[in-house]
Amino acid sequence: MMKIDLNAPTLGGVTPAQDNNKAERTSADSPTTPEHDRATLSTDEARIEGLANQALASSPVRQDKIETLRQAIQRGEYRVDLKKSAEAMIQEAS
Repeated sequence: MMKIDLNAPTLGGVTPAQDNNKAERTSADSPTTPEHDRATLSTDEARIEGLANQALASSPVRQDKIETLRQAIQRGEYRVDLKKSAEAMIQEAS
């Protein structure tokens, strides 16, 4: 499960771009709206390649489980235990 913390400091290759130019504003403009918003993303190719290789090397047992679930979903037979899902989300959040 992936978590996103918008208050956390930026990580390695992901950095926000800063625009030091101040936008001219008129009375109709919102005082908190910048003229331009930008974000710059860079990739760490070695890390991405390592993660891709790790995913491709996953065990065949896991692939069997995935295929079984995929078939159940296609047949409309897959049912989610809502109570278990809610409990897992609450546990993960605490």
